[in-house]
Amino acid sequence: MYKSKTIAEVERALEAIIKKHTLAPDVSVASIRKLVANDTDGDAKRASSQFTNAVLKHLEHVSDMNELNEALQVFMDAWNHFPHPVLGGKSPVEMMQEVKASGEEPEYMSNFSPPEIFGELYRLARERGKREHALLDGTPNEFARIENVIAGIKTVGDQRNASTFVTMHGLKLLGRIHAKMPETIEPFMREAQAMLNHRFINTEEATGSPLLWCAMDTLTNDGTRQLPAFDVPCFMTTLVEAHRAIDQIGEKYDFEIRAVSVAHHVLDWLAMETPRRFENKEARALVALAYGIVGRVHDAVTGCESPTGTFEKLARLGGWRTRSAFVSALSTAFFDVMYAVQDPHMLIVDAEHTPDDWFLRLKNIAPALDDHFADVGRPPEGSIPSPWGNG
Repeated sequence: MYKSKTIAEVERALEAIIKKHTLAPDVSVASIRKLVANDTDGDAKRASSQFTNAVLKHLEHVSDMNELNEALQVFMDAWNHFPHPVLGGKSPVEMMQEVKASGEEPEYMSNFSPPEIFGELYRLARERGKREHALLDGTPNEFARIENVIAGIKTVGDQRNASTFVTMHGLKLLGRIHAKMPETIEPFMREAQAMLNHRFINTEEATGSPLLWCAMDTLTNDGTRQLPAFDVPCFMTTLVEAHRAIDQIGEKYDFEIRAVSVAHHVLDWLAMETPRRFENKEARALVALAYGIVGRVHDAVTGCESPTGTFEKLARLGGWRTRSAFVSALSTAFFDVMYAVQDPHMLIVDAEHTPDDWFLRLKNIAPALDDHFADVGRPPEGSIPSPWGNG
């Protein structure tokens, strides 16, 4: 959890960084205080981004990434600990301490309310999961039981137990509808995984969600390096905006419902593997990338027209000036997801009618899949533990 500092500690750290990187006279403790005080419009996301951009201009000559992250963390500590006029002269740290003590959410913190943000992400996943569960003849009482199990998650062990419970329930539904292919329940399993990933957990040990913690692990290289400066409110609010936009665009352009589902899945993987994207890109750009990855996988596996529109359309939706600029960004995002996702089959829109050589077809556009999965040429295990094996 975040440990607050004294103002004296923050100022000493600032003075040390200013001296280390020869930022005086352009930068001083007083000038940083003044810059923080310019947060007057109440938009936490925009104000934090403007502060970070202003600081980065003074650090352009710092080429070492570790030193840059160290400096940014010191400046973000200043942002979090120095008083903000919009907060009545208090600091964000003081406000969060008051929120924690009172259990209430004051009006001026409405820009970032962790329970509200995480709750919205879970709600969106829940609606999709509920729909897929009903399509498998699952009952409302059974779905309520799933939610109760997820609500009880407090530890990593609880998370594993909940994942196993969902898997076994999925197999039960498979038998109920007399389906022979495990791929039949894949859309439900995909949304159940999203529900597990977005479950808000608030204990004495930690606050957040499994998805956020995965993103933090990426930033710290699984805990082997110090957490760099990272705007969590910006990351989370952009993630919510992007998930909402996926649904809105899917409805507007009448995309297949399963294509929309896979786009949500892709977006979560982008968030976990490349969290920095969510600090410097608009939600619509992330949505275009998610839909682009869905279309690229679909084209590779089936050879059919993309169910998510042409690259020209996605480029316009995402705000790229040209198709080529979008395709370049998409190429990077595609490999970021493809070489990280635990089960590439979850990226296929029509799971039940996938050709037998789907994995080999994906390897044609993502050849390093050989390096990612031990059993080359065989479908890898599911994202949720798969009792039915790899066949």
